[in-house]
Amino acid sequence: MDRIQPWPAPAMRGPQLTEYIWFPVPVLSDLVEQARLYAPAETGGILVGHYTVTKPNGQRDAVVTDVIGPGPAATRSRIAFEPDTEWQTAELSRVYALRDRRVSYLGDWHTHPTGQPVPSLRDLKTLETIAAHTAARCPEPFMAILGKEGMEQDWNIAVCQHEALGRIRNIIPRTIRGF
Repeated sequence: MDRIQPWPAPAMRGPQLTEYIWFPVPVLSDLVEQARLYAPAETGGILVGHYTVTKPNGQRDAVVTDVIGPGPAATRSRIAFEPDTEWQTAELSRVYALRDRRVSYLGDWHTHPTGQPVPSLRDLKTLETIAAHTAARCPEPFMAILGKEGMEQDWNIAVCQHEALGRIRNIIPRTIRGF
């Protein structure tokens, strides 16, 4: 597996409900494998997991337990991808049942195989759309982006979250070993 490292997140101001987003090593491995499989085209999918209980500092963490890929009918190009939403919906239902209904949709992930893991205007609009879509039941969705500026470079990961007030803020990704 390529080494994956978090992209530096700038200091944020104001209340922060989610402090970290945790990725088990097998989940990161899956993300990198899917990124490598489709590079130099973009690919992506869904983040599934749960939140921890609120910590004494008033914050909580998100834990990604599963990632769902783009689906067999997804389309990809160097600058965009469109998921197979029917397939993803079925997979989300399967994972939800498999995890005894203790997980939920946390947001999306995708790759920037020839650039930094920085959200584009389209990415930010997607987060806004997800947050406003009542059926998603995810008013503060995450977007994880894997980026790689060159073929010999390591993958970097960055995560941002759409907050209830319409702000976008960076969340620091952490790795869980032995999950």
